[in-house]
Amino acid sequence: MKVGPAFVNLNEPPKVQKPVEAKTLEQKKLLKACRDFEGIMLAQIMKGLRATVPKTDLFGSNKDEETWRDMLDSEVCKLASRQNGLGLSDQLYRQLSKILERQSRSEKTSEKSSENPDFSLNSRTEQSNSKLNRTKDGPDVKE
Repeated sequence: MKVGPAFVNLNEPPKVQKPVEAKTLEQKKLLKACRDFEGIMLAQIMKGLRATVPKTDLFGSNKDEETWRDMLDSEVCKLASRQNGLGLSDQLYRQLSKILERQSRSEKTSEKSSENPDFSLNSRTEQSNSKLNRTKDGPDVKE
């Protein structure tokens, strides 16, 4: 059994995963959705952090300022997520792309089975039904 080091070596640079790259249209859509999700999550975190700061009337209290601040936070978070902010979108993409690959493989096999009638579900059902009908009508059946 191989055991890793019990401490972190500070002399070595940390291992960083490569940024993800989307090749197909579905992968590009998935990556965009993951980045958007990270931006929304960062905006919610930022909103929670802003709520902890006590409000003062030093510069005057203005509802418009809060609206602009929320919009600014939202845009900063979107920009950060597009530039590998927390890395959450990359990890989410890696997990979901595995599911997307499995789904596309299963669709390809279902296309092949629909092209070949021997593998289609309907033809198998018809074959089994015809076998049942033959045994019922055969000479071994007594009425």
